[in-house]
Amino acid sequence: RIKEDPDKQGIFMFIDIDDFKKINDTYGHHVGDQYLIEFANWLRALPIENTIHMRIAGDEFGLFTYGLTQVDEEYKKAYWTLIKKNLLTKPFTVEGQQLFFSFSGGIAVYGIDTCEIYELIEYADGAMYKAKKKRKNKMASYSKLDNKKPTKEQKWN
Repeated sequence: RIKEDPDKQGIFMFIDIDDFKKINDTYGHHVGDQYLIEFANWLRALPIENTIHMRIAGDEFGLFTYGLTQVDEEYKKAYWTLIKKNLLTKPFTVEGQQLFFSFSGGIAVYGIDTCEIYELIEYADGAMYKAKKKRKNKMASYSKLDNKKPTKEQKWN
């Protein structure tokens, strides 16, 4: 897709399930496995076109949506709201246990923050950790200011 429309923008959402260890510790790994499968299924069912869905590792997932004309703060908030609305509002049952999803997300924008896919994922991952520091079920956007290295003067002040 990128080669077809090189001037378009994309959004990468790095998602990490909050307190997943508690699911495994409380209900067992078999329920934890079903929780991850159910989460992945719900992600795939999101009504977002031109999106690649991926499991990155363990309880980490990614969404990459490409072909966008402009990604601004309003679009990022709407994207996050759509994900939350579809994944946080309804309980689901796994082996008789009624559970809810809880997750944090980080966003980086292809074409603005970087045009390198690996950097894009890294930036979204860093933003996700920023969101986790705020509270659970939060989203943060990547900012170049967050990754700026201090100047010599700033190091000594």
